[in-house]
Amino acid sequence: IQSESNSRLPQDSIARLVAVSKEWNRVIRSKGFRDTYKDRWVEKGSGVLVGDSPIGEGGPGVTLHSVNQQQLASGAGSASGQDKFWVEEFAVGRSGQFGLPIRGLVCLEWESKVAICNPGAKLLVALPEIQGLVHKRRARTSYLGYDDDGDVFKVLNMPKPVSENEKQEPGRVFTVRRETIRDGSEAWRPIRCKHAHTPITNGICVGGILYYGAEKYCNGGRESLVMSFSVKSEEFNAIELPEAGLTFGIYHHFVYYQGQPALVTKGKKGIRANGNGNAVIDMWLWNVIETMWEKNSVEIPGWKDVVNEEMFLSFRGSTRTG
Repeated sequence: IQSESNSRLPQDSIARLVAVSKEWNRVIRSKGFRDTYKDRWVEKGSGVLVGDSPIGEGGPGVTLHSVNQQQLASGAGSASGQDKFWVEEFAVGRSGQFGLPIRGLVCLEWESKVAICNPGAKLLVALPEIQGLVHKRRARTSYLGYDDDGDVFKVLNMPKPVSENEKQEPGRVFTVRRETIRDGSEAWRPIRCKHAHTPITNGICVGGILYYGAEKYCNGGRESLVMSFSVKSEEFNAIELPEAGLTFGIYHHFVYYQGQPALVTKGKKGIRANGNGNAVIDMWLWNVIETMWEKNSVEIPGWKDVVNEEMFLSFRGSTRTG
């Protein structure tokens, strides 16, 4: 009964309850409770809104807003609410991309520093700084992944080569374990990928597989592709894009759509008028079962009547019900 009651509490209250007693700490940290809590709050449409702060004399920083659909519908999920969480010394990725939350957690980074953040509970855990980097200040991209079978989080950190002839520095992997983070015994492990590439888009994790858009040098030019990384086996695979000539840029990103990874284009480039006042969003779904691309389109009725043509809009994904 107590476990069921606790699963209805907001995350900041849960964070305080772990200190009440050893028994409550054990129950709340158990996988069963975490699964129940996640399912209950995902059904409410929990999400994270990000407001990145410009880099000034005070250094990098990011503001996180944890809200759900019910709050947004009622107007209670404003930026001035109590769910606002300011994090210093970290920011979204160098490319401006922000990894999608996984079980309420997001990954933040700055140069060789990486942290895991729970915006709802207002908790931040800084991972050990990455050691042994040849180019410490060179742009790197971190992705958070989750292995459902092993119930373990891992962070993949990949470097960005600056030229075709430059040998790519190894990536790094960090296994997020509560006990080893506390005592400092866990360290970043080097990992190499036979497909030398530069991360371009945000990452998305489905079924223990992390997906992200990338570029590789090819015959003096650049070629776009999608990389997949198994959180369990730590193996990379390259996935060809669905259309010849399709290239990644700042307008592309991954979203969840009907439980699948979907590749979409942001802004006006990703929304087209169909001639009858409506608009259409085209996307490519990656079928994780059939391992193939499927094209899908979503029609938005009354687009011309309600949307200002000068507005910059971005399709961020679907709700749990699709």
